[in-house]
Amino acid sequence: MSDPPSSKRNAPDAAVIMKPAKPDKRVAEIAETFDALQRFQDRDRGLWHLVIDEPGTRVESSANGAFIYCHDRLREMGMIAPKHGEMIERAFTGLKRLYYRGGLAATCRGTGMGVPEYYRPRPMGYYGNSLFNAAMAPRR
Repeated sequence: MSDPPSSKRNAPDAAVIMKPAKPDKRVAEIAETFDALQRFQDRDRGLWHLVIDEPGTRVESSANGAFIYCHDRLREMGMIAPKHGEMIERAFTGLKRLYYRGGLAATCRGTGMGVPEYYRPRPMGYYGNSLFNAAMAPRR
């Protein structure tokens, strides 16, 4: 697997680099995060929405690519249970459909941390496609 840009590797690699004092706690936190993602995954499309707990908001590609990449990297490191594999495969299929059907502009442009009211009207554009590449990397 070729490495994505370092800015895209930081989240899962930090789990190893930081050498947490309680690695079991870190693994439990990761499992809790992916359990929560499973609850909010759009059942029809396999993706997550711009505001994750608001199914009425549009799907957005960059966060979906990041979730897939992080899962795959954490799996390689043995830090996540296989139970989330089916969820991630649904997301990967949904992400491919989104991109391959003209969805390259499905990335929310210029967002930072904010309240849901901030995200809902954000414009979509051609930004952050490297996360799609990172999600694709282990599947070549």
